[in-house]
Amino acid sequence: MGRTHAIHGFIAGLTAGQLGGANAPTTLVLGMLGAGAAIAPDLDHPNATASKSLGPISWAASAGIRAISRRVYAATKTRYDRPNANGHRGITHTWPGALTLGTFFGGSCALAELFGGPPAGRWATVVVLWLFLVWALRGLPPKGSHIQDYLTAAVLTVVALRVLAAAYPTGLPVLLGGTIALGAYVHAIGDSLTDYGAPLAFPFVVGGQRWYPCGPPKPLRFKAGKTVENLLVFPASLAGAAAALVWLAGAWPRIVHAVSVAL
Repeated sequence: MGRTHAIHGFIAGLTAGQLGGANAPTTLVLGMLGAGAAIAPDLDHPNATASKSLGPISWAASAGIRAISRRVYAATKTRYDRPNANGHRGITHTWPGALTLGTFFGGSCALAELFGGPPAGRWATVVVLWLFLVWALRGLPPKGSHIQDYLTAAVLTVVALRVLAAAYPTGLPVLLGGTIALGAYVHAIGDSLTDYGAPLAFPFVVGGQRWYPCGPPKPLRFKAGKTVENLLVFPASLAGAAAALVWLAGAWPRIVHAVSVAL
């Protein structure tokens, strides 16, 4: 569901920017960050887009996160929870996991500036922006080559840093961390729509299960990467992204007026 997750994260970032009163360039940057963040939780799967995006580096990160996820699951499961030997859809697919992800990356930027001064904070921000923009480009269609996405992300990072620094001369780590946490949790919500579900209620116990697979009624769920997602969910998500961009462009009043005149 990589591309679908990325689209959902893009919509979430755009919406957050719009509701927060950010200008259009800043909102677009938040949309791209949200798209990358919505890819990140699947680092707990070795074949996910995020796990394969940076070669040995992301593979090693995936292995570490899978190990953590397995340990957390084993330590917290109840006797009614289903088995989860590989750690997938574990702690990274929960709200505490999303908050931890946002705190880690946002906090890294803040700590770098605190102990190394503004230059160190700026470089840490560059690394975080580049990483999540790479994930966004790897997830959003159309997908290019790895090298192409790395170079494109580098250019976008320069632009994004200028845009964000102008709009938020202070508090940038909080903005980055909040957007990343939002995108990550949007991923979990998207997974809850599938037949496997997602542990949205963790760490609270539901029906005797701490890792209860939350989601709509079984008949309304779909299999990830199969017909319903490809022919219905993904196209509908693209339409939602287009609507969010139209909203960002401020074109809704003109569209409503044109439709009313036509009718």
